[in-house]
Amino acid sequence: IQDWKQCYLEEADKANAAATMAARGGGGGARAFGASSTAATHTTTITIEGKIGKENATRILYHLLLNGPNEQVELKNYFQSGGGNGNNVLHQKNLNQLSSPRAAFVTPMKQQQQSNTPRSTAATITNNEPNIELTMLEYYLFFFLRFPMANQEWEIQLQDQLRRMRYGTSTTAYGQRVYFHLMSSYMQYYLPHGVYHHRPDGGHGTTPRVDVGAGEAPLDRTAELFLRLVIEFWVEGQVSPPTFAEGIQRYRNGRSAFLSTSFASTSSSSSSSLNPTLRDSFELTQPKTAYVSPPSQIQIGVLNLVRHLVSDVTVRNMVKNASVSCQHRQTEEREGRVTVTAGNDDDTSAKIVWCLPPAMSTIQPSIFNYIRVGLTCGSIHDRRSIFHRALEAWLVWIEPWNYVMKRRAVVVSGSGSNSNGSSASATHRAGEFLRNAAATVSSHRVEYYPAYVKPKPTSPSTYSSQWEAYVVSNLNLYTVPLAIFLKRARELDFSSTNEYPRSLALVQRVLRVFSKQVVTVLNSVLNRRADALSASLATMHRDNMKAFCPPSSWKLTDCQLDATNLLEEIFSQYQKRKNEMDIFDRIEARLNALFSGKIGSDEAALQSLLSQVRYLMHLPQDYQVLP
Repeated sequence: IQDWKQCYLEEADKANAAATMAARGGGGGARAFGASSTAATHTTTITIEGKIGKENATRILYHLLLNGPNEQVELKNYFQSGGGNGNNVLHQKNLNQLSSPRAAFVTPMKQQQQSNTPRSTAATITNNEPNIELTMLEYYLFFFLRFPMANQEWEIQLQDQLRRMRYGTSTTAYGQRVYFHLMSSYMQYYLPHGVYHHRPDGGHGTTPRVDVGAGEAPLDRTAELFLRLVIEFWVEGQVSPPTFAEGIQRYRNGRSAFLSTSFASTSSSSSSSLNPTLRDSFELTQPKTAYVSPPSQIQIGVLNLVRHLVSDVTVRNMVKNASVSCQHRQTEEREGRVTVTAGNDDDTSAKIVWCLPPAMSTIQPSIFNYIRVGLTCGSIHDRRSIFHRALEAWLVWIEPWNYVMKRRAVVVSGSGSNSNGSSASATHRAGEFLRNAAATVSSHRVEYYPAYVKPKPTSPSTYSSQWEAYVVSNLNLYTVPLAIFLKRARELDFSSTNEYPRSLALVQRVLRVFSKQVVTVLNSVLNRRADALSASLATMHRDNMKAFCPPSSWKLTDCQLDATNLLEEIFSQYQKRKNEMDIFDRIEARLNALFSGKIGSDEAALQSLLSQVRYLMHLPQDYQVLP
């Protein structure tokens, strides 16, 4: 409440000053809250960062004050009469209580009476609960996005669905299907994708083109409010992780207390142990209070939101242009055509445009915290826990190249459609397949849509150099969650015959992302060997992460110990199970491998895993796991 009061009163003073200047003929006039101009947004950001601890909640307040602070009569009276000083708790009747909109309605007559209340009754006003005036759409968005948190019946229905899945009769409840259909529609409307299509190129095939539309443009007021409400209620949840400054201070306090009681420590070793590395990300992420896992429906909603944002073709277009600029700069620096000067902010040739759309930039710090807290606090043995949902969201975010553009024919109603209504018949599906296959050589209108191609755990990464700028712009989302995963992966069950394939596949799914090309890009930035444009993108990424940006001195090699410990666990458990097999078990395993076409696949998979870890952690090429 102190943060909101400070923001509110400062903006009220600015509005009054602007109005006074306009009345004197100074020009300009007062700017309405929520203005989407670049300069105004930049100024507001600086104010929030300097004085507000929770930026997202404060920005929501800005958007709610549609007509300026002086129009919010109840809040003005409450704050200016001493409310919000810590002795009172502000309850927004329209926001935090599932009450009727009519019960919280404030008439214009009542507002006029409150504005004319004498100072002698200030104490009475202070004890009243002020209301925030909301538009009907704002009111609806608040309740719509809070609904999964307030509806406990969905969790009961989810347990019933899991029970029915054992018998193959599980179906999602109708209310849940309707809710997520509406949520998908709102994401498409407020966070639209760019339009991808082909155009003729001189008779030599087709050339892809992206019509950006609203994907690259700044979010309007309602769209940003929608996204920030999703962040507030779904992504950030009820528990906020500590900033890295708080986590590092807590880490040092704990280490200092331990070293003070250890007589074997020296001054040099104690000073170095007080500086955490990337390997300590798990400890630095521990929440300040008890972690409460979000409801399953919110976890699914966050995963759907990540898929929606990452699959936007605008991301592909913006990142491709930035990557081309970075690679051109790398060529110039290698050939000596430009001079690289460290810390030269005046070098105009080293300027590059941020390559993530506004929606992804806005949610990037929050989704980073959602992933690292989920990986830290979730149950690793429950495949429907926040750990696995956060892991899935992380893998989707750091592998956007798994989305490919596919085409489909747009059939006009009544032409080529199945008139008898049996759209699910095999004949109809076959006809649809043939229309899509022949769409480019026929008169059918074609549309392109992003399709997710889920990679197999053992398949190679499809990363290409056109995604280099994306990796740099999400640097910390590649490194910190990886460090947490390597720390926790040893909890997986590699001893059980049934669980060993699942546990190994999970490790393979994560490590396959970090191909040699991706690791090369990460190391070039972490080791400060990147070109000027890539370094500029990394700086913008760190600025966007704000207080949740880890130290820039962290390296991938900090996690060598966790990676080698994980390898030893996997190799030792595999060798132990192999030694415990009798002659009949060996024959059965051999026959299963023969009929499945995977003879020697276990040994090959382990050697491939070893090769990946060698390159990722910069281990010697002759490194082997001891038996």
